Amino acid sequence: MTAKTDTPAAEKPRPFSLGPLPLRQVLEHYARTDFRADLRASLPVAAVALPQSMAFAMLAGFPPSYGAWTAIVAGFLGAALGSSRQLVTCLNNAVCMLVTSLFAVMLRQHGADFDPTTAIVALALLVGVFEIIMGMVGLGDLSRFISGSVLQGFMLGTALLIAVHELPGLLGVEARAAELFPLLREVGTHFGHFNPIALAVGAGSVATMVLLPRWVRLIPGSLTAVIGSAVALWLLGIGPDRIDMVAPVSAAVRGIASPNVSWELFTDLVPGAIAVAILGAVEALVISGSLATQTAQDVDTRWQLVGQGMANIGSGLLHGLPCSSSFTRSFLNLKEGARTQVSAILASLWILVVVLAFGPFVQHVPRAALAGVLLVLAWRLPDWGRIRTMLRATKADRAALLATFFATLVVRLDTALFVGVLISLALYLKKAQTPHLVEYDVGRARKLRQIDTPKERSHPAICLLHVEGDLFFAAAEVFEREVRRVAADPQLKVLILRMKNARNLDATSVLALANLARWLSARGKRLLISGVSGEADEILARAGVADVIGRENIFSSRKSILESTRDALLFAQQLVGKGGELRVFRHAEEEGWESDEPEDKAAEWKEGEEKPPGPSV
Repeated sequence: MTAKTDTPAAEKPRPFSLGPLPLRQVLEHYARTDFRADLRASLPVAAVALPQSMAFAMLAGFPPSYGAWTAIVAGFLGAALGSSRQLVTCLNNAVCMLVTSLFAVMLRQHGADFDPTTAIVALALLVGVFEIIMGMVGLGDLSRFISGSVLQGFMLGTALLIAVHELPGLLGVEARAAELFPLLREVGTHFGHFNPIALAVGAGSVATMVLLPRWVRLIPGSLTAVIGSAVALWLLGIGPDRIDMVAPVSAAVRGIASPNVSWELFTDLVPGAIAVAILGAVEALVISGSLATQTAQDVDTRWQLVGQGMANIGSGLLHGLPCSSSFTRSFLNLKEGARTQVSAILASLWILVVVLAFGPFVQHVPRAALAGVLLVLAWRLPDWGRIRTMLRATKADRAALLATFFATLVVRLDTALFVGVLISLALYLKKAQTPHLVEYDVGRARKLRQIDTPKERSHPAICLLHVEGDLFFAAAEVFEREVRRVAADPQLKVLILRMKNARNLDATSVLALANLARWLSARGKRLLISGVSGEADEILARAGVADVIGRENIFSSRKSILESTRDALLFAQQLVGKGGELRVFRHAEEEGWESDEPEDKAAEWKEGEEKPPGPSV
């Protein structure tokens, strides 16, 4: 059985065409139980989203009202038009830090003529248009060609920049520089004049966000830190004369914003808008893909990007900021039991109610409290487990991650992202081959033969899948998806991946193997790997994936071509017991992959010769 991935020509969506609106399909089968689940999930999501959005807006250099209205408008439109059922569209730290970097450069270039309040409207509209175009022409799948190492290097650098930018707010000192090293020098100059009250409030916010979830999981740490610090200062009689407070959130709708910028500024904003659109698209697709893996839902990448684009346009027109998606809030939505996009829609409506009722009271929130919240969120931005894996797996992963990380520190963030994209393309072009998956079985002559359907297996509970070609980050997602499709057979109990000819494993591909092992184990099935070379064995061990798969399930390559596969088949028979006619090779030293059915010419293949014809994955 050859794994197939190509959609038939008649089923492929045409450019600039979309299928039915995903939310409409959801509502056709929407039940009261779904509404109750979505309603319960929306409350904690709103409680987390509002204070974080206010903090992110201040990180980008805008009043907290911009963050609140972004959470309302973008959250509503992103859910109403998007495909993922649990994804939450909102402000996040990476996009806001990118805006900060971009606008710092714009201010230097245009001086007093630069008005951030009109420039942000133009930027949000541009980002929205670019994301809609990406969705309409079907560019969603291109996100998988951006290396995970590049993305994590960018997130790591962004986290460091956020932490440094929040030091003035945490210490209660003035600092006007936007670039990393000038800002550090300025903070160092004023360090002796720090405000102890601000430092205490910021440290209290950090402690609340870190420690509170360990004891009380139902109360969001960020919301508690913000409200708790405001109440504490009020009780102690400490006002804005002793510590900086944030501006109140206006409950009034100011009408449609106008992108009134010069043509020169407009053209200067385009590269930054492309960078924000790429980052936002990648984040949305990566997060929605992770959610889909856990919920077994199909995500239409076209609608997902169109929804993100419309959310940016709506946010810009209603005095918000460019937006993306939040890993934390999306998985909180899933954890709280959200079933459909209605949960995120309800969360945005809850935020609207709070803003209309309590917006003016935000002026009692100390700036240092939001700085503490952002410091914790900056720490949580990188995926530290993935970073460790990528640093250990291969030299290419390590070089890509570190190069992108250092680029974020020395050039503006949109340029650093483009550097990362170029690194990804270079890695892809170097390894641009696609692996083939072909299922084999042992025929009556005790030699391997290619089979086309599960019915041809000599033992219905055992599948031997041969992997041929380069298996790296660009192919890992498709590889994992296709192996899952083969392994979904309800009769299958043991899946053997023969990886003798699988080359160029990297962090992303070995993580895919770990995901497959967990996925199969959760369904009462077992993953065995045979023909593992010395280099692949070292990568699996260094990345910790060998322990996830189980070292007893990995059969290293031997001098005899098929000996490890023979051992894997025998072990598989022990695991499943009787129930079929399992055949193994007559001799361990037997050479060649030969068909015992000469009339099947397509199945005849000796290792080292040209691969048999068949679709690639």
